[in-house]
Amino acid sequence: GVFLRSNLRFCCCLKNSRKRVGQVKKRLDVYEAAGIGSPCLFGLFKPSVYFPKDCKLSKEQREFVLAHEYTHYRHGDDVCALFFTGIIRWCG
Repeated sequence: GVFLRSNLRFCCCLKNSRKRVGQVKKRLDVYEAAGIGSPCLFGLFKPSVYFPKDCKLSKEQREFVLAHEYTHYRHGDDVCALFFTGIIRWCG
């Protein structure tokens, strides 16, 4: 329950403060959002890449981060993270 609540709260925080800034390979939307400390891939049914609102990366660094997050997406890490975090919290 705690895990679900924290993820729903994070989801609402992202959706309320996000601004669409692009797309990766016509599959992943890219947003800037307040309240996060580093870029991340988030979302179960429609994953998206999120950058901190005031992220100061060069174009080259941003492209590297997008490639990194796209690799997580291709490997299904968003689903694995949900599953394993739930198990760790249940067992811990």
